[in-house]
Order: sequence, then structure tokens, then C-alpha cells
Amino acid sequence: MSAYNTKELDRLIYALCDETITDEEYQQLQDVLLQNEEARKRYLKLLELHNMLEVESEHGGVAAGEAVVPIDLYLKKQRKAGVFRACLAAAAVLVAVAVMMRMVMAPEPEVLASIHVAPYSEFTISHAEGADVDSGANALVPGSSLKLSQGTIELSLSSGVKSIVQAPAELTMVDASELALHRGKAWFKVPPEATGFTVETPQVRAIDLGTEFGVVSHGQDSRYDQVHVLDGRVEVTTLKGLSRKGIRRTEQLSAGMAREVHFTGNFSHVPLSKGEFLTSLPKGLPYLHWSMDVDLDHPRMTSGTEVIASSIESVPTRSSVVQVPGRRGRAVAFAADNGGLRTNWSGIDGDRPRTIACWIKSPKHQPVGAIIGWGEHFEDGAKWRMTLNPEREKEGGVRGAIRTEFGYGYVIGSTDLRDGEWHHVVSVYDGSGEGTPESIKLYVDGVPEAVSAYKENIVLTELDDEKSASCVIGYNFQGTIDELKVYQGVLPAAAVQSLYQEGSEK
Repeated sequence: MSAYNTKELDRLIYALCDETITDEEYQQLQDVLLQNEEARKRYLKLLELHNMLEVESEHGGVAAGEAVVPIDLYLKKQRKAGVFRACLAAAAVLVAVAVMMRMVMAPEPEVLASIHVAPYSEFTISHAEGADVDSGANALVPGSSLKLSQGTIELSLSSGVKSIVQAPAELTMVDASELALHRGKAWFKVPPEATGFTVETPQVRAIDLGTEFGVVSHGQDSRYDQVHVLDGRVEVTTLKGLSRKGIRRTEQLSAGMAREVHFTGNFSHVPLSKGEFLTSLPKGLPYLHWSMDVDLDHPRMTSGTEVIASSIESVPTRSSVVQVPGRRGRAVAFAADNGGLRTNWSGIDGDRPRTIACWIKSPKHQPVGAIIGWGEHFEDGAKWRMTLNPEREKEGGVRGAIRTEFGYGYVIGSTDLRDGEWHHVVSVYDGSGEGTPESIKLYVDGVPEAVSAYKENIVLTELDDEKSASCVIGYNFQGTIDELKVYQGVLPAAAVQSLYQEGSEK
């Protein structure tokens, strides 16, 4: 809002009321009123005050038998009232013109996509500078960027394109026909009228030719982006900067084909992974579920809403890993002899948020092994593990309490769970990159657990190193595990309580 000189503004207003204002002064007054809302308010206030004072000064005492308002004064006041009404009308016109100019100069941006959100998903939206968009609106306009930290969203584009985006993801709506996927995994279904819709990642450009396809972008890490064609055709082009020669390669892919960008600027053939992409919104956070009810000689014992659930295999590494009656149905018992259920699932990497929940039953013994764990055990912050605290001399904490480890850091609860009874234990990490009692919350039987000891450290779980271990359940653990769930994201306290209550029902 432009500044104005109050004294000069008052002089111009009085000149207008006294009908002595010049054309130049009138234009000057208009300019100030157009540019400044406070000036317009003062203008209206002074006009009203001027009229009231004039009526008071001109209306003297009235003698008996005289008209209450003499006719000559009445006519004069009619003229003054006309001037006052004209001034008010002028002010109204000026305000209307100012509003219209604002609308013309800053037109409302076109909404390119509306957003629908799966429960517990978390995202932020930022708009291009100058875009006049309601901060609470779940909508994208040209230049809008979205960062999805956990969960899943559905984009319904004005062009008719539909997309399901899985966290972690970052994207920008360029215009109605182009989306930039900086990082993340997304599925697209393009109707015939939107043919030519383009998705561009840092490494590859995919142009729809009437199709349904999925794109995986790894952002700034060392992995290479992929395009999977589920139906129809897509034209894909590698982008510059992948090799010294800056080679670009263009191919047309049809249904059933998939390509990964090669560091030379060419494409590598990869198997189509249709099940990797969600095509509808899930009812909550993506998760994997080991119910422990499936016979151990059937390795495909994992279910859940995570798209890779059906491809995960879990194999016992010792004959001592056996099924026993569980909290619900059957459970798996482990004997602390280096046995466990070894899976082909890598785990959750980096500093991504995660929640682990399960039922355990442990006898009174020296805690060893892990309930579940994955990652690189020899790099600081690169492993992730949930177990019972062994109470090492230098670490302290309650022996037998739930413990979450991240590299050389840890957070330990305060309840000894080695009583031979079933307990529901949960570890929730918020994705902040720091392992602290604030970022890692522990629950026992649906109730937040106090912390008895901790050591802060970074969280950067490593999955790609040659020393990294895939997920193992119950490795060297002495006790029984049932209804294990791993969520991709932060499960809120109310949902943790619901999980406990579900498992408590007989």
C-alpha cells in the first residue's frame, strides 16, 4: 500500500467540498484514493464530518412562529447535500474502480488439478509468486509445487488426466499439459482428449500417446529413473547431463514395456512392474502385514496395502523358527539361536517416516536379537532395528523395555516386557532425520511409553550399500511375534490405540 501525506490529503478533500478544487488537484486526489485504502477511509470520514459541522453551524436558534428550517437555508442545504452525495458517489466509484483494476491486473489463476488425500497423508503446497490462491485450497495452479512426505494423493487434472502419487514425492504443475516429477512414484491415466500430456523428471521425458503409464523418479540420488507402460503408447526421451557427450535417446514404448535411464544417456530394458503403482487411493498409509497365520513353508506370507506386498518372501533360517498359538490366530516363536524370518524386502530407506507395530510375548531372560531390523549395521545411522533393551552397562535404560536403534543411537522405553504375557509394542519415527525422544515415539499396549535412556544420532538408513542387510524378523530373538505391521509414515496416537484395541478383542 502506497504511503500518503495526511495533511495534503485533507487539503484536497476540503477543496473538493468547498468546490474550489482544480482539475490538477482533482486528479491528484483520485490517484491517492486509488492507491491507498486508508486514504479512502479518511476521505469518507472527513466528508461526513464536514457535512455535519456545516449543518450545525448554519442552523441557528429558531424563534416562535418561524419555520423550523428557513426556506433559503433549506435550499442551501439541499445544494450542500447534493455536493455531499456526489462526493460519496465519487468515493464509491473510486473504490469500485480500484477493485476492478485489481481484478484485471491480477486475474484468478486457472486451477489445473484438484487433490484428494488418503488418510494420514501429509503434504505441503507452495504457489508461484503472485498467484492469488486460497492457502487452504487443495488445488494446483500453474507453477504450484507439492511435496508429499507420507501417504498417497490423487490428482484430478482439468484436462481429464488422473494420477496417483506415492510418498515421498515432489512435483510441479507446469501447465495443463505438463507435470514435472522431481522425485517420487506416480501412475497416470490419460484420456484421448489429453493425448500429448507430458511428465518430465530430472532424467527422462515421457509424452503420452494415449495411454496408462507409471513413472519412478529417484530425485538426486544415484539411481536411475524409470517409465513403465501399462496400456497404450508412450514416447520417452533421455535428457541431457547424464553423460559427458550429452547423448539423448528417444523411443516409443507400447503396453508391457519398461525402460530405465542408463548413465550413457541410453535406455536399459527392465521388467514391467505393474504392481509397483497404485491406481486408486488406499484407505490409510501403505503398510506391510505379517499375520503369521500362513504356513511357514509358504514364503508368500505378506499382505497389506503396499504395492509390493504380494512379491515379498519370508523364509525361516532355522528349524527352531516355528508356529505356535498367537494373540490372534497363529504366531511365530524364535529361540535366540541366530534364526529368524529372512525376507527379500529391503526396508524403508533414508530418513523417511515409518511405524512398526506388533504383538510380542517374551519370557524372563537376557534380551538378545531383534524383533525386526534392516540396513547397514557398520555405518553410523544406517541401520534400523526394534528390539528389547539388553541394558548394556554404558547405555543404561530399563532391561527388557522396548528399544529402537538407528546406527549407534537409540531410544529406550521404561516398561520391562519380559513377563510371559502378550504386549502390543509400537515405534513411530517422524522422518525429521534426527533420532531423539521427540522424533521417535514408543507405545506399549496403546499407551505412550516414557523414555528411560537415549542417545541421539542421525537417521539415514542405508539400503543400497553392498553391506546392507534386507529385512529380517525375529533374528536371534527369544520370544514370540504376532501381527507385525510396518507402515510407510507416521501413525497417529489414535490409530495406535485402535490397533491395540483390535488385537485385544477376543
